[in-house]
Amino acid sequence: MNTITTDNKADKYFAMLVDLTPDVKIELIKKLADSLKKDLKDDIKTEKEDNNIFDQLDGSWGGSDKTAEELVAEIRNSRYFEDRDIKL
Repeated sequence: MNTITTDNKADKYFAMLVDLTPDVKIELIKKLADSLKKDLKDDIKTEKEDNNIFDQLDGSWGGSDKTAEELVAEIRNSRYFEDRDIKL
């Protein structure tokens, strides 16, 4: 087996695999390809889930034809503050 003297991970793994038979190398390639496909599917699934969260929030203020500025003004105007002295 070869001595590994590099910091590159791919080179380290290749040095360990270089002496394998072609059949074993092909099997490893298939397994690596399958793991990449699984990772891609997981990434796509996660992205869809992230988008779904925002889709659920879309239209939370539904049923209102008011603009964002009008809603903010309405909320601010509805605030009520009472001035009173608190005796301790």
